[in-house]
Amino acid sequence: MQYPQGSALDDTLSEQHVSTHDSSRRADRVIWAGLGRAPNPRKDLPTIVVEFVSEGKRNRLRDYHEKRAEYLAAGVREYWIIDRFARTLTACRNDRPDVEIRHDGTYQTPLPPGFDLPLARLLAVAGRWRARKANSRGQVFARLHLGAGAGSMELSRHGSWDYSAGSELLTSRPSGQEPGSQA
Repeated sequence: MQYPQGSALDDTLSEQHVSTHDSSRRADRVIWAGLGRAPNPRKDLPTIVVEFVSEGKRNRLRDYHEKRAEYLAAGVREYWIIDRFARTLTACRNDRPDVEIRHDGTYQTPLPPGFDLPLARLLAVAGRWRARKANSRGQVFARLHLGAGAGSMELSRHGSWDYSAGSELLTSRPSGQEPGSQA
């Protein structure tokens, strides 16, 4: 599926700073969709921001309340809170109430169109992440198939996602790496 401007999924990067009204926040994952061009991470606000909740009451408060308010006020269209402890994904938008998906559910978003995120698969990958990251040097160790026509996503040790949809392949880069350069 395509946006009128072009490609449905423009880019995704890990560990990026997102400008808010008062400062900036470091997000676990950012996704640009619907621009129809390669985004400029310093100028273009991500379409979707993803946070994986860390242990601790303070981290939970920050991810569920502070970051939610700041990202949405800044204009991020969707904010995903992936909580491996509660085994949920909470999707937040300004134009509707928050949606909570339980571990056995699938989240569907129109940003990008046709994108299905099976939470059980993502949580399984997150559970293996720590155990494998010490043993992997940039090797792909998990692949999620995102539903009919939606493609697949791969996770590798250096924190990148590769997303493929049909013949298009979008590869995210580790933080600070320029397009076309090697890790």
